Amino acid sequence: MEKTIEQKVAETVLQRTTEVLIGGKTFHISPPSTATLIRVSELVSLMPGIKLDPKNIVVESLRVAKDCKVLGEITAVMVLGEGLPHRVQKIKDKGLRGFLGGTTEEVVDPYKELAHEVLHSLTAKQLNALIIQLLKQMEIADFFGLTTSLIEVNLLQATREVEMTASGPQ
Repeated sequence: MEKTIEQKVAETVLQRTTEVLIGGKTFHISPPSTATLIRVSELVSLMPGIKLDPKNIVVESLRVAKDCKVLGEITAVMVLGEGLPHRVQKIKDKGLRGFLGGTTEEVVDPYKELAHEVLHSLTAKQLNALIIQLLKQMEIADFFGLTTSLIEVNLLQATREVEMTASGPQ
């Protein structure tokens, strides 16, 4: 069922989370921080800059698919938000034939973990629907308005100060 405008506004103002299911695990997605928008923008810039020929969709898609692993990372950042720390995980090491075992520590990147899960558990259709759903929540229009305003202010500022004398600029 489609939500009313009032429901959408209330969710945004109250910063309610949205739930998505990836690989059998439910994720609660909050409205994005500015850092998340910036990180997603960085990752999108890594996508191949190729204009696909719609007459040969299959061939074109297969040709660029190898360069699109970043889709998993984009989705992971959109789902988890930017700024999660890596965690250290202890792994029991059995050692030589079970003797002299100990533990080793491994650093786990939550973004790479989720990116792997996204790419291995979602179909292209599911990934497309998920990314579109997440983009709708990202408040991109507000970010665009903010950046546009600041860029205009920057363009209006004097680029250098010139000292004027009676004979002209010096």
